[in-house]
Amino acid sequence: MGSETLDMGTVKTEPETAESIWRNLFVRPEMGTFALLILSIIAGSLLSPYFADLEFILDSSSMFIEYGIAALILTYVIIAAQIDLSMASNMALSACITAFCFQSGIPMGLALPLGLLTGLFLGWFNGWIVTKFELPPLSSPSAPWPYIGESP
Repeated sequence: MGSETLDMGTVKTEPETAESIWRNLFVRPEMGTFALLILSIIAGSLLSPYFADLEFILDSSSMFIEYGIAALILTYVIIAAQIDLSMASNMALSACITAFCFQSGIPMGLALPLGLLTGLFLGWFNGWIVTKFELPPLSSPSAPWPYIGESP
């Protein structure tokens, strides 16, 4: 926006020049990250003929898609200014339940919803513990252990 001046109760907005728009755009901290991303794409394309290949991109991204999903979930936790360690253990137990069901002969179409329901229940249970007993989310993964009678 341009600078605003008050003149007898009215507001005048001076139009922004192209120079000030470009200056404001490149001063932003996100632009440094974006510039590094563009530079790394250019460097990767120059160093490897397979870098921009669609098959390579799909094959290599399938190795870390779980981390992307976890990062997406944890983004909301960070925005809420909380630290919750239960998500990683919930993901691990849900994956183990899914694998156990599949190895037991349950079709994958049924094993996946069972694993998802396990994660849904564990997430609900941890959320319930945090809200019911007003515990900080950092301690919620270890909160059920006194009731179970074991220690982690």
